[in-house]
Amino acid sequence: METGRNADFEYYDCSSTPDLERKGSFILSNEGGVICLKDLYNHTIDTVVYGNKNFSDGWNGKAVKKAGMGEIIKRKFNGTFIDTNFSSDWEQNRTYIIGQSNFSPFHIQIKGNLTLFSSPDCSFSAISSEIEKAHNSIYLNLYEFTNPQLCDAICRALDRNISVTLLLEGQPAGGLSMAERYVASMINAHGGKVFYMVGDEEEGRYRRYAFDHAKYAIIDNSTAIIQSANWGKRGVPASSTFGNREWGIAVKNKSLAGFLLEVFEKDIKYEDVVPFNSSDFLYGSPSPDFVIDDSVPEGIYDAAFSAEKVNSTCNFTIILSPDNAEDEICRLINSATKSILVEQLYIQKNWNGINPFLKGLVNKSKNGVRVKVIMNYNPSYESTDRMNEETAIYLRNNGIEVKFVYSNWSYFTNVHNKGMVIDGRKTLVSSINWNENSVRNNREVGVIVDNGEVAEYFTKIFNYDWNLSKEEKNMGMDYESYTDTIAIIAVFSIAFFMIYLHWRRK
Repeated sequence: METGRNADFEYYDCSSTPDLERKGSFILSNEGGVICLKDLYNHTIDTVVYGNKNFSDGWNGKAVKKAGMGEIIKRKFNGTFIDTNFSSDWEQNRTYIIGQSNFSPFHIQIKGNLTLFSSPDCSFSAISSEIEKAHNSIYLNLYEFTNPQLCDAICRALDRNISVTLLLEGQPAGGLSMAERYVASMINAHGGKVFYMVGDEEEGRYRRYAFDHAKYAIIDNSTAIIQSANWGKRGVPASSTFGNREWGIAVKNKSLAGFLLEVFEKDIKYEDVVPFNSSDFLYGSPSPDFVIDDSVPEGIYDAAFSAEKVNSTCNFTIILSPDNAEDEICRLINSATKSILVEQLYIQKNWNGINPFLKGLVNKSKNGVRVKVIMNYNPSYESTDRMNEETAIYLRNNGIEVKFVYSNWSYFTNVHNKGMVIDGRKTLVSSINWNENSVRNNREVGVIVDNGEVAEYFTKIFNYDWNLSKEEKNMGMDYESYTDTIAIIAVFSIAFFMIYLHWRRK
């Protein structure tokens, strides 16, 4: 079922669903139409006009724009439904698709029991520790999972009879890697349940979300891990000397974990989610000759931050894309009175107009709030570099301080973070990139924590990154440079060995 539930009525007699009482024909055209709600006396109560139709009885002005395949035309709601009989009543920022969720933000106050961590410093040990402590179940929703050491940790949990359910994005940018197919096959072989979110219109599977880009875990229905990192060698590196800059948080609370489990269970039960099939050409086991690279890359970063426990009272808000993240992040920015610190992989300036988050930053800066923005700059990522350069010009022209952290001279393979700190008090940890697709079309998960200790921890990390300079450390290497260096060393070693053998034969 594309909607996740049975219809209340149908207008063709093709199932046990009750039929609409109708006179004449009732067909909703994809190109345009008029729908009127009538009372028993044929008085018009409400009207909506969409697509290429013109109509004036109970309607004013232009029609609502035509919806695409699977899209839902939905009236705005702001405490009550907005009804002015104009198309603006129905113009939403996000695109509603059949089967998508529509959760409200989840709010809860918790007395501590959380762990803060970052990559490359301590994410691997923090996450591995939570996996090792599991007694009953682990649910994972990840965009990518390619880290062989974390795969081993999950397989060991399965060997302890822990139930594991893994939901992966089945069509990530660049396609599924053999490493990810290996991870999926290993977890499946050890008894885990593995699923992919994929679309295949030829088979009638229509995607609810552009990408399942979320990165969270639920352990024993009582601990939730939310982070910016994919579970790869860079995102959650086994060595603290190498990897991306990422933020993460683990929270022990049954209500919060229960809400995320509700999201997980809703996301996994639709037709665009398919189970792992080892023989599938695209989504099955890797090729027989594939061997996972289980080496641990080493870099030159000297871990500056340990995982930190917080036991004081915190107010949490779980946010989701596309359900509510845009409004909640705008609200968070608008709450600032002193300072805003933003660290992002990249920021898209133009959505349908200026990015509303950037509008908020500029507005706050003009009202005396100090705003600092860190963005990634990787010479290998030309399109996002251009995007970040355009955004930096816009922000700087509006008095906002911007810093690029370059992957070819910093300690980090990338700044892959998607975080923010407001007034030294409120912190956003999330998977949400600041582009329109991530906010309005992807499945994403984030958490806003109102607590001074949490904000202080991530502010220290932000300031560390802000103060990095090429002059301070110009020996950093990104992952491509690392692998290229290893390859060059190998070539020279082989050449030297061949010369040595030739010399010995003389």
